[in-house]
This record gives sequence, structure tokens and C-alpha cells, in this order.
Amino acid sequence: MVHAHQHRADEARDYYFLYNYAGTDQYREIHDADAVSTTVTLQGSGTPYVLDAWTGEAKVAESWQAVDGGVAVDVTIAPNDSIIVVLSEEELASEAEAATPMEGSVEVAGWDLTVESWTPGATVLDIEKTAIEVGTLDELKAWNELGEELEHVSGVGTYAATFEMPASFEVGQAAYLHVGHVKDAYGVKVNGQDVIVDQASGDADVSALLQPGENQIEVTVASSLLNAILENNKGILNDDGRVLDDRSPSGYGLTEQVTIDGSATRA
Repeated sequence: MVHAHQHRADEARDYYFLYNYAGTDQYREIHDADAVSTTVTLQGSGTPYVLDAWTGEAKVAESWQAVDGGVAVDVTIAPNDSIIVVLSEEELASEAEAATPMEGSVEVAGWDLTVESWTPGATVLDIEKTAIEVGTLDELKAWNELGEELEHVSGVGTYAATFEMPASFEVGQAAYLHVGHVKDAYGVKVNGQDVIVDQASGDADVSALLQPGENQIEVTVASSLLNAILENNKGILNDDGRVLDDRSPSGYGLTEQVTIDGSATRA
């Protein structure tokens, strides 16, 4: 389901913030929800542009037509994602010349993981932080699948890896990072530089950050406190003897193969 969450206007333009609610009531369900492709009719006139709020780049909508009372625009929005559409009588397009996509793909493997476990401290204002050196992972799995020590952990996980870009790669070629579904919030650095990454799709343009040969990547994942709370409260029972909170631990962290290729979206 697409919501026109916000509509703002100035003397020259109409701005629409469109959000795909995806029919879910909890963020945990988003990963299993579907993108929405539909036609929205927006009040106003002029040419519709899709605005990238990260970069400021404006692109003319791929498919649209003027209709009575407005403009009909075809949109596709990923689950729990949003787009900004601007109707303007003046030209806004600021599209950069398309770069040549890199050839082939690179799989990032050999991740080293350290998890900083957060547990209650001496007082309600304190947090006990304990570093757990997990080591090099053979396979990306949720923290609670990596052993008993991590089954009930909440906190911050730091993943680090080294990968090789082919010698044929040229700086400036189009290259996109795909980290897949990550739980929960996360940040990415490539060769020490912060990466602007779509938290819904896990896709990011890293064209300007890569170099032929060896490259470094770091992904920092911050979880909710659910698992730590469940572990802390496991001895609290209802009047009938059942555990008060019987939810299962959440699976945090990187869980899908991380790749780099020349496509803006994951295949």
C-alpha cells in the first residue's frame, strides 16, 4: 500500500513524499513484504522528477502523463521504503552522465566479527559493555546462530573484511555494494570512507570509493535490546508459572552474501 505521506508546495513546485507501508504492522515483517508498482495521480502540473534525498540528484520519471487535475506517475517502491516526487514547470534534471558498469562481480568473504554485548550495569543508568571476539566467519549467520555465547546478545557488531577488485577495474566505473537484509540499523565504510546505503534495500553506490586490487570494508550493526532483555527477564514468571515474556531471540547482523557488481540493485 502506497501512502502520500506528505505534500508540500511552493510557488513553482509540488513535493510529494510517497511511502510503501507494505501492509505490515511490525518492522520484522518487512523482509518478507513485496515492492509496490502502481500509478499515482498527483495534484499539480509540470514534469515529474524523482528526487534522491541523499545526493540531491533529480531524474525525470520514466513513465508519466498529464491527466485532468494532475499528473499520473508510474512508481515502484520497495517495502518500508519511500520516494520523493517533485512536479515542476521548470527543468530540474541534474542527471550525471552514466558511468560504465564494472564487469563481473566480487563476493566479499572472510569477515572478522567482534560483538560488543550490552547488559544491565550496576544501576539503571549504567550499561555493561563486553567485547566478544567471534573471529573469522565461515558463513554469515545471525548472531544467535553463531554459538551459545551469542544466543542472547544485544549490542553492536563490527564486521571487517578485505576484498580484491579486479585489475581491470577503473576508478569511476559504476560499482554497487549489495549487503542484503541486515538487522537492525547499520553503517558501512569502504576504505575508511562512510557509504550512503539504502537501509531498506541494502544497496549502495561505491563507485568513487573503490580501487583496483585490495580494498577494505567495515559494517557496523546495532541491534535492539530485545535479546538482552529476554535473557535478563527469563526468571520472571506469570502467576501460572509461565515465563512472562516468551518471545524468541531475534537474529541480528549480516546474514546474506555481500557482493559488488555493476548493477544498482541486487540481482
